Amino acid sequence: RLSLAASATPTTGKVGVAYAGLTLTGSKGLKPYTFISDPLPDGITLDASTGVVSGTPTQAGSYSMKFGVRDSYRRVTFLPAFTLVVEP
Repeated sequence: RLSLAASATPTTGKVGVAYAGLTLTGSKGLKPYTFISDPLPDGITLDASTGVVSGTPTQAGSYSMKFGVRDSYRRVTFLPAFTLVVEP
């Protein structure tokens, strides 16, 4: 069964400070994988081919983030949502 793991569960960020350290990893599916997400905070992006989440947040707030992976068979699985609080 297709599986998805995250290198960390980030909980805080800061406006204007580079955010990095979260990488998604797919397994047990047919490569290549495509990583997907719900809308992310302004300034944060997900590289769909590498699973790296990075960027510099531009607005403070509390954001529910949800990530998933799709394999070449078009199977999809998601991680449980988690909250990122971006401080001013």
